[in-house]
Amino acid sequence: MRHLFFYTMILSTVVYAITTTDCSSVRKQSETTVADSKPRDNIDSFCIEIDGFMYTRLGAECKKGNLEKVKKLISQGADSEYAKTDEILIYDALKVAIENNHLHIVKYLVENNKADIEKPCTENLLTPLGVACRVGNEKIVDYLLIKGANPDGLYDSNTEYKEIPLLIAINNDNLKIAERLLKAGASLELTDEKGNTIRSLIAQKKGGKWDSLNNIIQ
Repeated sequence: MRHLFFYTMILSTVVYAITTTDCSSVRKQSETTVADSKPRDNIDSFCIEIDGFMYTRLGAECKKGNLEKVKKLISQGADSEYAKTDEILIYDALKVAIENNHLHIVKYLVENNKADIEKPCTENLLTPLGVACRVGNEKIVDYLLIKGANPDGLYDSNTEYKEIPLLIAINNDNLKIAERLLKAGASLELTDEKGNTIRSLIAQKKGGKWDSLNNIIQ
């Protein structure tokens, strides 16, 4: 009986150690951007539905543009990495602020919450600058460029979809943003998904407002 009790105590200790180690490992592995890993039952829970997306309290206030509530939630421990989900990916507060055209929230997140302006927002490497180009917000584009955002985004020639800021501006027929990106050093030699260079795509826009840009780059 003494041997059995001793064996049982050793086995219990080993099981406890393994369980503790595994939980710690799983906790670390769960810190990803997939929706299944979202925190539950706390300040970072996705508990607010807006237009088919789920938002945390912080995400909802970023969408509304309520700076004071954003500050308060962050001071209470809200994680700016958790703002919005489409049930596949999790998006951060910076993306939500940009796509809703709230420059004042963007500035706060970058300057006071150390938001990463180069962190990709999607699996296609769309950067915050690319998001600003998508929504056509010149002021946010200017701000991110001043803060050092790469005008070419996170270009990867191997990806199927090209989320290049300048390419986004061209596809959206936004000359003013295209000019800003080129002034910041955006490359004309990057290619779209069909292999066309940005230079050639601009050259195809002959006539109208794009002629001024064609005259500069040729």
